[in-house]
Amino acid sequence: MRIKWIILVTISIIMIGCLTPVRTEKTYIRVNQQKTGPVDVFGSFDEVGTSYKKLAELKINNQRPPNKNIRDKMIQSLKTKARKLGADGIVIVEEGKSIDTIPDPLGGGGTIDLYFIFIKCTAIVYG
Repeated sequence: MRIKWIILVTISIIMIGCLTPVRTEKTYIRVNQQKTGPVDVFGSFDEVGTSYKKLAELKINNQRPPNKNIRDKMIQSLKTKARKLGADGIVIVEEGKSIDTIPDPLGGGGTIDLYFIFIKCTAIVYG
C-alpha cells in the first residue's frame, strides 16, 4: 500500500512539473509626440468615458506626513511625467499610506514616525 502512495505522489509531481508556466506580458505603445495640453485625472477606468490605450504604469512615493497639499503635488508630478510620455490622461489604480513608529535611533527613549505614501497610476492615450 505504501508503494502505491509513493508512485501516486511521484506521478502527481511529474504531471505538475510538465504544466506550461503562466506568463503575464504587458504591451505599451510609444507615442513620439510630447503633449502640451492638460492631462486628465481619473479615479477608475470606468470614468474615462471614451476608448483609450494604456501607455505606461507610473508610481510615485513620498515620505512626508500626509496632507492634501502633498497629494496634490504628487498628482501634479504624475501628470507632468505622463505629459512627457505623450499621455492624454492618467487613471489612479492604487493609492496608500502607512505610518510606522520606531524607537528614536539617537536614543532618549522617544519614538519617531516614519511615513510612506504612494500613488500608482496608468498613463493612457485616447483613441
